[in-house]
Amino acid sequence: MHRTFLFYSIWKFIIWSLAVVNSVLYLPHYLLLCKRSVQVEANVGAPQVNYRESISKVAEIQYVHKKQSGGSGQFADIIVRFEPLEAGSGYEFKSEIKGGAVPKEYVPGVMK
Repeated sequence: MHRTFLFYSIWKFIIWSLAVVNSVLYLPHYLLLCKRSVQVEANVGAPQVNYRESISKVAEIQYVHKKQSGGSGQFADIIVRFEPLEAGSGYEFKSEIKGGAVPKEYVPGVMK
């Protein structure tokens, strides 16, 4: 199974596939078929599509994590806040961990 999309903003076709046929990925066979039947070459890689949405106002989400599976268990009160920045300025990540209970090696995984 594959899907083909045309993005008018960049005038490119995007072919997306998750299908596996006989333990072989279907996308390389589809590209070979396109090359042989209609003489179309394809550049294979990650799609380069412009983002059309951005954060326009402040949003805050709160989640309470509770897990008790023997021993002392786990508890966390998580608050995530999204704020708009100037256009083209990228993103900014702030870690405001209180109490120091979260090891610092976990923070880069959240930044991704």
